[in-house]
Amino acid sequence: RAELGYAPAHSFDNGLRQTLRWYLDHEGWWRPLLAR
Repeated sequence: RAELGYAPAHSFDNGLRQTLRWYLDHEGWWRPLLAR
């Protein structure tokens, strides 16, 4: 992080929680992909 000057915008736990929430809220986007 120090070498690249990078700092995450979210903690890992919070980011994972937000990602899961997005997929649960947008089932219409990903559900058709399972039928391929």
